[in-house]
Amino acid sequence: MGIDANQLTELQNSGENTSDYFDKVQWQLFNFKVRAKTETYQNEPRVKVTVLEAEPVSFVAETRHLLDLLRARV
Repeated sequence: MGIDANQLTELQNSGENTSDYFDKVQWQLFNFKVRAKTETYQNEPRVKVTVLEAEPVSFVAETRHLLDLLRARV
C-alpha cells in the first residue's frame, strides 16, 4: 500500500482521509503469505488468519513457474 501499518493507524487516529491509500491498491492482484490457526473462544472453534506478507503479482515470474511445471510433465 506504500505505507506502514503503524503510519496508517496514526493517520486514521488523527482523522485524516486514508481512502487514497486503499484506492491505490484496489483491483490489483497480490500474492499473500498467510498463517491460519484454530482458536477456541467460548467453547467455539474459530479460525484466525494473519497476513505475513503481501506482494504484487509478478506475471513474468508466475509465467516462468507455470512453464517450468508444464515442461516437467512432458
